[in-house]
Amino acid sequence: PTRGERKQLEEAEPVEAEEGTSLMHSCWTYWGHSGAPLFNEQGEVCGLHSSWNDRNGMRYGQKLQCLQAAINAAEEPVARSVTSKRRKRE
Repeated sequence: PTRGERKQLEEAEPVEAEEGTSLMHSCWTYWGHSGAPLFNEQGEVCGLHSSWNDRNGMRYGQKLQCLQAAINAAEEPVARSVTSKRRKRE
């Protein structure tokens, strides 16, 4: 990370894991790296890289639990639709 990135991370207000949907990170990324996993200090995937700010170099990612919640919410209507179609055939 650059000095500017470190300064931004050090000055960032800590939040609880449940707050917000995005992460700030200083991993080196470039075009095509969107969707790359971000790891926490325990080596667990905690999010996916999504973007960066050209002006200050800060990188951003989406929190894994928010992505999982969105996938689960999208799967629910699909599951209901499949069940409904099966019932109509029977």
